[in-house]
Amino acid sequence: MCYDKGPKGSPTYDEQGFEMDYHKVADWMKPRAYNKRSMVNGMERTLEKGRQEAERMKEIFFAPGAAPESDENSNYWKDRVSKDLNIPWHKIGVKEFEEWERRGFPKAAKGAYDSSNISEKDRARMNAILSGASLRK
Repeated sequence: MCYDKGPKGSPTYDEQGFEMDYHKVADWMKPRAYNKRSMVNGMERTLEKGRQEAERMKEIFFAPGAAPESDENSNYWKDRVSKDLNIPWHKIGVKEFEEWERRGFPKAAKGAYDSSNISEKDRARMNAILSGASLRK
């Protein structure tokens, strides 16, 4: 619907109520040539960048020695920073984590974000937040 309205059309909102970015949607709609090598290389670069960012976020978010081995629940860390800074979840990155640390918010304790501590309600909410996040403004 966002793509059909065009860049000057009325705003379009996703299921979570966030405004969609026409240019991101238009880029997503473009047909792409299939080149396995470039796809794999791009995926590897993206994964490595994600690992580095998650490692930095983990370092900032948790008290010394409290960080978990994996970063599987990093979306929940972003959610807390999002709420503390009052910034939409999909706009949270390393820069926002650094701002969060600079403002002196309390760091997470060991085990605070283990999978066993996350409720089903929070899991369902996170799944809803993740849906379409890459196309938001």
